Amino acid sequence: MGVATKYGFGHIVDRFNLHPLRSVTDRVTKTQAVHPELSDPKRLRMMFEELGPTYIKLGQILSTKEDLLPKEYVKELEKLQDDVPLFDYDDVCNIVAEEFGTPIDEMFETFSREPIASASLGQAHIATLSGGRKVAVKVQRPGIKEVIDSDLQILRNLARFAKRHIKEVSSLDPVGFVTEFERNLRAELDYTLEAQSTGEFRETFGCDTVHVPAICWDHTSQRVMTMEFIDGIKITDIEAIDAAGLERTTLSRNFANSFLKQVFWRHALLCQLLYVRFSQFLQVVIRVKLCADPFLSHQRFR
Repeated sequence: MGVATKYGFGHIVDRFNLHPLRSVTDRVTKTQAVHPELSDPKRLRMMFEELGPTYIKLGQILSTKEDLLPKEYVKELEKLQDDVPLFDYDDVCNIVAEEFGTPIDEMFETFSREPIASASLGQAHIATLSGGRKVAVKVQRPGIKEVIDSDLQILRNLARFAKRHIKEVSSLDPVGFVTEFERNLRAELDYTLEAQSTGEFRETFGCDTVHVPAICWDHTSQRVMTMEFIDGIKITDIEAIDAAGLERTTLSRNFANSFLKQVFWRHALLCQLLYVRFSQFLQVVIRVKLCADPFLSHQRFR
């Protein structure tokens, strides 16, 4: 609650009487709001970033809820999918050694010190295996499980409080939302589950127009996942797509065919995903504005 007040959301604490959830220090001292010149969406994004990985992941989920949040909030929270803090290369080396019992320079022929991407739960590095095969290696953040355990306990307490005392949100089942969020978040901490899903997706939906990276199982564990490296253009970068001379109509057709194949052939998408994303899917086909989706993050269209 102190961080919420710090970023100018103290009125929400007052409105819903959340003071009992604040620490004694926060209740005694008066927190000065920071960046009052910024918009509410920007300060909300900054608040999630300060609160750490669990809340960044929560913000990422909220950024997909265009049916629930105003567009300016969705647009700002989408930045959480790319702009998250990095962790040190020494931590990367330690995690790889702990997972495989082998130093990183023996596991990989080369390994980039600087990550090419960073997310709420981990970051990705480019590496090469013996023989020169280029791969992408995702490494989990150090100490993330302990942080998530603590954050989830706070969220559970907040959800129970909201269900009992805040009429405006009690009907939305905040306890059920947090329970589902916790289940999905804990599953994401086991990279072998993601690797298995990626492998199954590759086998089922990989084709001439949709390439899914192959998993390198000898270099994959619960906290490290290694897969074939595929260079490409982010699906939302329309200018880069045009500059590369790619045909939007063809891309849209391939995207639509893959999407519908998942829905109607193998029923791979959940009803909730269909409900939230169908309007965006229509925008993709009609406007050829290829929207990124976490479910399709392992696909490259060509």
